[in-house]
Amino acid sequence: MEAKNYRIVFKGQLQPDHKQETVRHNFAKLFKISEAQLNQMFSGKPVILKKGLSRNEARHYEQAIARAGAHCLVMPVAEPETRTKVYLKPDPPQTTTRNDNSPEQQEDPIFPERSLPKDLQPAPDTGFNTRGRMGRMQYACWGWGGVLLTTLAAMLLLTTPALHSSTALSETMLLLALLCCSIGTLYMMMLTMPRLHDLDHSGLMSLLLVIPLLNLALLFYTTLAKGSPGTNQYGSQPAAASQAENLLGIVFPLICMALIVAASVYYLPILGSMIMQIMPLERTY
Repeated sequence: MEAKNYRIVFKGQLQPDHKQETVRHNFAKLFKISEAQLNQMFSGKPVILKKGLSRNEARHYEQAIARAGAHCLVMPVAEPETRTKVYLKPDPPQTTTRNDNSPEQQEDPIFPERSLPKDLQPAPDTGFNTRGRMGRMQYACWGWGGVLLTTLAAMLLLTTPALHSSTALSETMLLLALLCCSIGTLYMMMLTMPRLHDLDHSGLMSLLLVIPLLNLALLFYTTLAKGSPGTNQYGSQPAAASQAENLLGIVFPLICMALIVAASVYYLPILGSMIMQIMPLERTY
């Protein structure tokens, strides 16, 4: 069982371009806390928002607070040492000085004893989810890998009718090629959403993938742009890519670009002839 020895400490730090009034409103709405508790949170001193959390639960709170527009600290609570002391002589009386800037002086956490709101809980950490973040090398590997498979499948389907002069076969293969491209576009949209989150952009920008030319611009931007450092409004920084992802993230884009150029030169005439077979031009006499 995972130990619940983490706590959330807040020092009043806000995300860039966020005003305190807006963040206070977000906290009050999301976590149902009073005005007095908000004043305590933004007093300028470290306060404990939640304690007794597992590492995964603490990460959920960190992401939710980031979405509200603020920064927080996830701090493990050190377990007390258990050892026997041998006193050779009485210890002199010690005086302790209270540090008002230490969260240790706070007895009760700010947030109530209830779970994180369901609508703020990130999807399970399975390596990919549309609500999280994805690094650029992971995106280059899995995204361009999908583009490569889609391109190869479409090229195979468009080549088959060239070997058989059949209008029915051409129509079927053209529809299958369009279906393959549609599935590939949907896959890329789902993959581009967490990549845009890593760049601190809305995932709705992935809709640009259905627009010619703009889809290429977005694809290159999400592949080359560096993600925002640390935690942003969509969660904590994604895990580093593996060695295989780093390698394939370079190889796949290069292969895809070569195939796309070759397909544009070789397959456009074939595609044009297939369309002509399916929809022959009307002759005027």
